[in-house]
Amino acid sequence: GQMAEQGGYMRFSKVIMAVLLVWMVPSAWSPLFGYMYEVPYTIIVIDVEAANWRVHSIRSAAFMTVAYFIVSYFRHQRPLSSVLPVLVFSYWLFVFRVATLVIYPQPWTEWILAGVFIALNTVLTIEYMRDSNRIFNDAW
Repeated sequence: GQMAEQGGYMRFSKVIMAVLLVWMVPSAWSPLFGYMYEVPYTIIVIDVEAANWRVHSIRSAAFMTVAYFIVSYFRHQRPLSSVLPVLVFSYWLFVFRVATLVIYPQPWTEWILAGVFIALNTVLTIEYMRDSNRIFNDAW
């Protein structure tokens, strides 16, 4: 009865998560190659001159953050801190922002923002480490 229903539901949710993973990872990286993948199955060539690379970076970072947590779910890993989703997003945002700055022509002042991300990531990493340690300290 109920166990079989729950097992079926769990399998269904894992299939949905796998589909999301297969959709989000290529969608996150395709702008670096000049394309954007939109559902349903449409590949758009990005107008490099008119593109808002900040928005593309945010979109890619959001997709890779979701992908990271789907993979963590499949590996049965729970976040040690509620800061982790923000930290993962911030790391991916830095990766995609720097990648678009290297690949596509943009004002040099955009590199200042990359520096701000480094500072933000440092603060978030310290907070994450504190949070993770606090969880284990409370457990003992």
